[in-house]
Amino acid sequence: MLLAATSERKDPGANLGEVGHPCFDLDVSGHVQWNRASNHGRLAPQRLPREFLHYYAWEQPAAPAAIVWYGAFMYLPASFTEKRIETLHELIRTHPFGALVVLTAGGLDANHLPFEIDPVPAPWGTLRAHISRSNPLFRAERPDVEALVLFGGAQGYVTPSWYPEKSLSGAVVPTWNYIVVHARGTLRFVEDPERIRAHVERMTTRQEGGREAPWKLADAPEDYVAKQLARIVGIEIALTELIGKWKLSQNRTEQDRRGLLAGLEQEGPAAAEMAKAVRRTLEG
Repeated sequence: MLLAATSERKDPGANLGEVGHPCFDLDVSGHVQWNRASNHGRLAPQRLPREFLHYYAWEQPAAPAAIVWYGAFMYLPASFTEKRIETLHELIRTHPFGALVVLTAGGLDANHLPFEIDPVPAPWGTLRAHISRSNPLFRAERPDVEALVLFGGAQGYVTPSWYPEKSLSGAVVPTWNYIVVHARGTLRFVEDPERIRAHVERMTTRQEGGREAPWKLADAPEDYVAKQLARIVGIEIALTELIGKWKLSQNRTEQDRRGLLAGLEQEGPAAAEMAKAVRRTLEG
């Protein structure tokens, strides 16, 4: 959730209401406080640990100002943070199956869908997908609904046996490493038949690209395709935030991280993607 954009670096301990968002305050004990009166009564007042007050400045090469972020609600230690937009977009392209979460009148609604990422408009881009017209999400359409889409990359269990520290002090425990991207933005539905067709053709082309005889939309009878397209509606999410978390044991010593890499490489193809990601962190 983007709470403020400013050319100045703000103290992350400042009152959040003073830097552009009326729904949050930071009390003297360092906890985020929901301001229910300013949040349309949708959230009961509650206190959140200070760790949730995620803060960093993102320098935009084409702009003189820095975009300052407050209140991204995922626990995100600095060592696990991934801020490069192209890297975040590539994760979505490689793992396009995401979980779309929105708050409807009936409560939280989740749909698991394949997405495509368009880098335009910069800096965050646009997510596109489609659902059946019979999906309750479409029937519960509301203008300008905020959406959260969760994407997951490589993930897996890490045994303490891979850490050299195990034989030195024994002070090691298991963990679970993973790569995720959280995308936020405003959801709207697309009903234009030509735009829906173009979206389906792009997604099909991408998924069929590596096959010897790739299937094309034009391979099916046109009347059949038209009927199928009429049964779906497009989804477009203009992104306002991308958060990347690459939890790859960066909080361990280099020796332990190299032990982790060696262990992953011995696991074979199943751990190849995670091994590649860990190797990148070691190579800088």
